[in-house]
Amino acid sequence: MQTIQDKAIQTYNKNIAYLSKEYPNVVEKLALLDVLIEDGKYTNKYDLEYLDGYFDVKELKSGHYLYGENSIGISKELNKQVNYKKKSHIFEGFPLYYQYEKFKDMTDKTSALSAIYPLMTYYLDNTTDTQEMKLIEK
Repeated sequence: MQTIQDKAIQTYNKNIAYLSKEYPNVVEKLALLDVLIEDGKYTNKYDLEYLDGYFDVKELKSGHYLYGENSIGISKELNKQVNYKKKSHIFEGFPLYYQYEKFKDMTDKTSALSAIYPLMTYYLDNTTDTQEMKLIEK
């Protein structure tokens, strides 16, 4: 049986291989971060720790953990809260920009978002509170 450290290293190497193929710029940034850490020019703020069968993120300065309890259990509980209703805050912000016509006089800062307003209006006009999705892609 593999140790958790071996599995973590194997997963890390698979992720690096994927990133190298799909997102080489990210791998370059990770390599630069490694150099900064090795040279002492960057100090880690967080550490990933394996505790009693689950992972948790520890803030090194305070010693506090992000989850503070079993992260697997927390994830399962959060997963139970997901529903498939189309109007259940799936697309947060859509109601804020309802009716594209009201935004004809947008400032330069918000005009970059203008292309999505027709999509938001279409979405709101063509869904009901009771409709449900078959799948949520994450």
